[in-house]
Amino acid sequence: LGERVAEAMQVPYESSFCARLEGLLNQDAASGPKVCINYGISATDLFDYWHRIVHDVLSGEPPDALVLCIFPGNDFQPTPPANGFDVDGRPLRDYFRRTGWVNHMIAWVNLHSEFGFFLQRSLLSWNAAASKPDPRLKNWWTDPQIAARLEDEPALRRYRALFRAIDDECRRHGTKLCILVVGPVANYAAKEGQSPLA
Repeated sequence: LGERVAEAMQVPYESSFCARLEGLLNQDAASGPKVCINYGISATDLFDYWHRIVHDVLSGEPPDALVLCIFPGNDFQPTPPANGFDVDGRPLRDYFRRTGWVNHMIAWVNLHSEFGFFLQRSLLSWNAAASKPDPRLKNWWTDPQIAARLEDEPALRRYRALFRAIDDECRRHGTKLCILVVGPVANYAAKEGQSPLA
């Protein structure tokens, strides 16, 4: 489970991480066949992963293991919405609603008009440039000292709550959770043996 790196639409399916992992797991035929299912979807983040885990991955017959592919940077932007968490800070199980006609229209324009796609991307870029993100939070996942200093920031509390909720949900279903930090990422580096994401 992850975003574009896990989905791997740019390569043939047999070259994807999911297919290669399935091949490695099936080298030992004596233990029975293993099946890997790819739940990666491009342009998603940890908040989306939580909902996909609850409603797709663990619904029905849960898997023996879940490999959660974390891509530092993308998976921590934007900050999860405050109204996506309950009063105790736990992520809500049901946050997303059925898409309205405006979203369908935007998707249609994106797919059918290069000019419309260009305009939308330009508006999003201008909006991002005009917004003033908290400079203290910039790239917090790259440095354990920054993360420790900002541990009471709402953004970091929400990310911790998401990781805890995912871990608890997997344990409740008997699914082993494996977190894989996907790289290379230029601004991600362990310092003195400690991961900035720890």
